[in-house]
Amino acid sequence: MRRNFLYLLFAIAVLTGCSKNVPLSGHVTFSDNGESLTVGTVVFVNGVNQSRGEIQADGTYILGFENEKNGLPSATYNVYIDNANRYEGGELDEKGIPKGEQKIIPLIHEKFTKAETSGLRVEVNNSLKKYDIKVERPSR
Repeated sequence: MRRNFLYLLFAIAVLTGCSKNVPLSGHVTFSDNGESLTVGTVVFVNGVNQSRGEIQADGTYILGFENEKNGLPSATYNVYIDNANRYEGGELDEKGIPKGEQKIIPLIHEKFTKAETSGLRVEVNNSLKKYDIKVERPSR
């Protein structure tokens, strides 16, 4: 019985994170001229975990897992960009909510908006501290 209890404690320690989350940040830029992407969310996903980091006005992001900015577990992740859009039209009410329809204008190529098509894949481990991303503009 005591040995089973020790195995259980070991399993809990492994599953709850003897290993720390990896702090990770980066910069999102356009491949054509190096200009920063200034809106959207960088998303890292695999079969177990998902981590998101809001893109700041200077194009940088910091990942959060269970709470903001605390990194993510070591693993291989597919990466994509969510909600990198500009909105036009539609008068706003006093709370900043559009009264009418707004036109959504994508700022990045559609392939970067899905984990399966972005082509962005990274092995996150303790030696990786920064992951910069280059995206393409939408086809016109």
